[in-house]
Amino acid sequence: MTLRAVLLAGVCPAFLCVSAMPALAQRASDNALTSADDAFGTTVGDESVGLYSAGTARGFSPTSAGNIRIEGLYFDNAASLSSHLVSGSSVRVGLSAQSYPFPAPTGIADYRLRMPGDKTITSVILAAGPYNGQASFDFDVQTPITDKLGVVFGGGIAHEEYDYGGDAQSYTGSVLARWRPTDDLEIIPYYSRYQRYGAESANQIFGDVEPPRIPRRLFYGQSWADWYYSETNFGALARYTFNDWVLRAGLFRSISDRTQDYLNIFLNTKADGTATHVVVADPPQYTGSYSGEVRLAREFREGNRRHTFQIALRGRAVAKDFNGSDRYTFGLANLGVPDPQPIPAYTFRERTHDRVKQGTGGITYQGTWLNVGEISVGLQKTSYHRRFAQPTLPLTRVSSSPWLYSGTIAGYITDRLAVYSSYTRGLEESGVAPENAANRGEAAAASLTKQIDAGVRYAITPSLKAVLGVFDVRKPYFDTGFGNIFGNVGSLRHRGVEFSVAGPLAEGLSLVFGTVLIQAQVTVDPALQTALGLGRTRVGIIPRTTRLNLQYGPTAWQGFSVDGQVENRSSRVANRLNTLRIDGRTVVDLGARYRFKFWDAPATLRVQMQNVTNKFAWDVQAGNRWQMLEPRRISASVTADF
Repeated sequence: MTLRAVLLAGVCPAFLCVSAMPALAQRASDNALTSADDAFGTTVGDESVGLYSAGTARGFSPTSAGNIRIEGLYFDNAASLSSHLVSGSSVRVGLSAQSYPFPAPTGIADYRLRMPGDKTITSVILAAGPYNGQASFDFDVQTPITDKLGVVFGGGIAHEEYDYGGDAQSYTGSVLARWRPTDDLEIIPYYSRYQRYGAESANQIFGDVEPPRIPRRLFYGQSWADWYYSETNFGALARYTFNDWVLRAGLFRSISDRTQDYLNIFLNTKADGTATHVVVADPPQYTGSYSGEVRLAREFREGNRRHTFQIALRGRAVAKDFNGSDRYTFGLANLGVPDPQPIPAYTFRERTHDRVKQGTGGITYQGTWLNVGEISVGLQKTSYHRRFAQPTLPLTRVSSSPWLYSGTIAGYITDRLAVYSSYTRGLEESGVAPENAANRGEAAAASLTKQIDAGVRYAITPSLKAVLGVFDVRKPYFDTGFGNIFGNVGSLRHRGVEFSVAGPLAEGLSLVFGTVLIQAQVTVDPALQTALGLGRTRVGIIPRTTRLNLQYGPTAWQGFSVDGQVENRSSRVANRLNTLRIDGRTVVDLGARYRFKFWDAPATLRVQMQNVTNKFAWDVQAGNRWQMLEPRRISASVTADF
């Protein structure tokens, strides 16, 4: 198949994709590396590969920006989605976003639901590691009830261990039904819940200098500072076809409920490891969101040209009750040194109440001309309203109703070469105040953002493809300002180059290689920049990230394969003044899998060693929060599909 045909056939219109999805409840065949079409972010089951993810793309977070989709439909997530409910996800940026309706500047993370097939399959997963004492049991069942109705359900239980030495117990479960009463109608309801108990609060380390090397896997927090929380997602999707029209709809509910919450914080960390130790206690914290989308589409064919029109209405209503915290300062402490303290008598205050309502209507057109190219344009009108109530302060209201627009164009130069370009203007969420801010946990108001990108795609072989792209993303810049209040202090521009090669190199040999270069430039009024001590580069952005993934398992090996990942990160600025840099690093992961039959059931034994050389390094994130690279660790799992 030529590249032109691949681009045409491979771009499933969003209003058709859910019905074309195969059953994906089987778990023994999960393999993100061999499933990836590019290096821009692919998740299958519990495996991920590529430069980007739902949490990071081009230096931003699609999740934080509010750019999550379920089967292409708008979803506002207050809680994460379980792998028992979703089979995987893809990050839509660059070429992969060309034919995606209503794109977003930060990129979109699109989740695929785990659909039932036409036969009963029970998948069982036993796993141990990556840390001593960590173990889990998971199962997924797909089964047809009738020829019109199928069900997927699953669950798991785990004893979790974390890199900072803490642990927890967790339980998860989900159920999904796919009902097709007629050939024209499909309804998919689902429910998922995750519960975690007794998770010790991680150490949040802040400072303008790089901390010293300290023991890893040593818990030096407070034994009483545990988290208890649950995450719940439920909703339904529907699809109805009549004449030449396709109507799709999704209604979603997402809830995060923390009944007990502590933060173990170390402030003003010095090079010798001393810091001011603070433990913050929270009353119950709650975030709940209703969201959904209705989309009507019609396709016209004119010879070798295809025209698709879509009209969409989407909306969300978010309620967040947070803060009301009390904090106790224990004085100077040393990182990595246990210092047990009695629990103070915390007194909680009234919580802050944040309410957001947003509705958006849009229309988009996509035209595809066989062997020539494709073009799309979209126009949206959104209405955003926020009501923010802080104790003892006047009620704050924020409203905006901007027009949003987008356009993409792609041309097929030859059977192997395609070029593309796009422009997108969006209204996206602007992040949440970090733990060391005076308004910790407060979500900034949504703000206008825009993105321009362009690139080329070349088919080295029919199944091995390379993509080279450039991008320019612009947003308001949010950071802590006067009074240590997190808010808008300027503008931010991420310019970059991204490169991907993915596909099979030879029989049994698969490759996913990607690299991204990012220049993160901050623009602030000179007087304000001096007063706040801000440099020109955003903290937490890695100028260059390169990842190489390989898997080799020829047929002659009879189900055995080896794989590995090499990740290299460049040096980067590590404080707001840009006077400190931390070194680059290279981390190597190795793995192997063996596919075999267990009582005639397909099964896979998976073993992985991460950070093989046991590299020690500090990472720095926004707000000058420091986090250690996880140590060498080994995990093993056995998955069988009965």
